[in-house]
Formats: sequence, C-alpha cells, structure tokens
Amino acid sequence: MTRKSTLPLTVLAAITLSACGDFGRDDSGWMTGGDGIEIGEPDAGDQEGLDGDGGVGDGGLDGADDGHGEPDCVSERFELGAEPPSVMLVLDKSSSMSDERWMQDGQSVTRWSSLHGVVTDLVGTYDTTIDFGATLFPAVDSGHWQEGYAAACDVSGVADVATASGAGGAILDAMPGANVAVQGATPASAGMVTALGHLAVEDDGPRAVLLVTDGLANCASEDDEEMFLYDDRLPQVVQAAYEELNIPTYVVGIDIRDETVDYAQANAHEVLDQVARVGGVAREGEAAYYAAGDPEALYEAMDQIAARIECTVALAGPVPEDASFEIMVDGVSMDEVTDCATEDGWRFTDAQTRSTVELCGQACDALRVEGQMEVQTCEDGAILPVP
Repeated sequence: MTRKSTLPLTVLAAITLSACGDFGRDDSGWMTGGDGIEIGEPDAGDQEGLDGDGGVGDGGLDGADDGHGEPDCVSERFELGAEPPSVMLVLDKSSSMSDERWMQDGQSVTRWSSLHGVVTDLVGTYDTTIDFGATLFPAVDSGHWQEGYAAACDVSGVADVATASGAGGAILDAMPGANVAVQGATPASAGMVTALGHLAVEDDGPRAVLLVTDGLANCASEDDEEMFLYDDRLPQVVQAAYEELNIPTYVVGIDIRDETVDYAQANAHEVLDQVARVGGVAREGEAAYYAAGDPEALYEAMDQIAARIECTVALAGPVPEDASFEIMVDGVSMDEVTDCATEDGWRFTDAQTRSTVELCGQACDALRVEGQMEVQTCEDGAILPVP
C-alpha cells in the first residue's frame, strides 16, 4: 500500500479526493470541484524565487561590481517575529480521538481533550511569532462514522480559521470543546488539501503545515463498505506541496501502532512515516514523524515543531550558488548543517531556490534569546572593470 510518489501537481490535478460538499475555486491554483477536491497547477507567473525572465533573482545583491575584482557583499538583519511564518494546524477530530483514552495527572482523559489543551498552550506561547490557522478533519459538524460516508467524511472547503497574527482565540473557538465527544472518520487528505489551498495564496514568509492524527487516513471511497480503506493519496498531496510549493508538512502521530490493520489494509506507522519523509521535514531515527504516546509527549512534539518553524526565516531573495553566505547571531558565525534535527547551525530549507533558512538546535535557541540575526551574502567581483 505504501509507495513513493513523484507526481507533479499537473498529474495530481487528475486525482479527485472524495469529500462532501461544494468546495468552490480560488485564485491560488488549488482547485476544488463539486464532486470532490482536485489539485490544480499554480500559475506559471507565481513561481517563487523566479524573476520576470524566468531566471533566479540575485538575492538582494545590487548586481554591479566595483571593477576591481572585490567581493560584492550585502548584509541584512532579521528580527524574530518581524515576518512570522504562516502555519496551518490540520487537526484530527475523528471518533477515535474521543473513544480512546490515556492517563494524564492520574486521570483518564481523551486524546481530543489532551490535544485541545496542547493547542491552547501552543498558540498562547507562539501567537506573536507564528501566524497560526486551523483546519479540522472531518468538519466540525460531521456525524458518527456509523452513519456512513456522507456524515463521517465531510470536510470544509475553506480553512476553519485563516492564518493570521493573534488567531489563537479564534482557533480555540472553532475547535469543539475539550470535553466534547468528537465524531467522524479520518479524511486527512481532504483536510490537507483545504489547508494547502489557503497557504498557497500566502505569498510572504515561510509556510508550513502541522498535521496531527491518531490513525490512518481514510474516506478515499464513497462506498460505505470501503470507507475505511487507507487513502494512499495523502503522501502524494504532501509531497506535491513540498516539491511544487515549498510548503513542508510536520507530522505528529498520536498512539500510532506498528501493525497492519485488516479493515484498512495498511500499517499506520509505516504510512505516517512515509508521509513525514515526503513532507520535507522528517525526523531522524526509527520514525520520521513525531510520535506521541502520552499527553506530555504530544505537548513536547508540537512545541519542538513550533520552535523549529519559529526559527525559519525567509531571506530578501535567493542566494546564488557561487556566493559565500554567513549567518551570525550575537556576533557568532553559525555553521551550515544538513540535519536540523540533530545538528547545531543552519540550513537552506529550499535547496533549489536557496531563499529560506532554518536555524537548528543551539543556533535556534540563540536566535530566540537574542531576537535577531544578521546574514551576509558575498559574490566575487568581475576581473575586468565595467565599461
């Protein structure tokens, strides 16, 4: 059931993700149809990191050398939270989130109650430095899975809460209460498409999705008897978002078991691991997703992700391949690294356009303490003077 997809958005346009309701169309290039959700191709003129001639821009350099072969350098200073990233929380509110319980402070609580509490803390901590939004799957007013596909698999065609500064209160208002018995199946693919449709029109600053789920994506078929088969289109949607739109997906799995489920014909651990790997921000180790087996682990996972996103900075423009590039925090130069999960330093999150960087480990901690960083980009000047 698990397979790595390399399908571009043009191919994904032919994939219909079954969901209920009329989802309309917006100008982002992410398209929805009356019978389901479809993914369209962004307009060619909206490709990020390209200039008007289709070439990569100069990343803020003035393009003119001094005629003496000296490096042409530009320095920029960035303040934490000055241009906050847009992050869509894609939250599982299926029946199992209330049916299954774990222990917290000596009491038995539902997964949904714990998730509600973690989201409350998360937006309270990061609301000034991250522009949060939220998409719930299935829809807030969805019915129980025993009522069939139409009741259990409905997903809103627009985000429940748009990404914005100070949106934490609106997100908590949109979520069912902590003690509510949430209902429905797990239409994660449709939830992701709704979230990405919103983020696709967010042009400024880094963008990301934080997907939280306790099981296998389903609702791939409107046949009630096949409703719970694993929806293997989820990794295709996530991979296309990262490769075509530079929108990574962080994945948090709640109580995920490494075993094949007969009715779904899939292993939740294996498929979530695949989704996390194609999302561009995989963890190192046995699981590429953030595994949460109790309320404390759920909080720690989402806090770690938010901290990483907070330390992701969009540069003024792409850094040329042949340029030297340096990042300093409090006057200390940071090393370039390849693995942000285990190393201290910085990395380009978009290796092709080189226009967004993430500070990792102790470098991220330093940025959060100092509140600002400085970058310097230098290109070698021409040997001959400019006429």
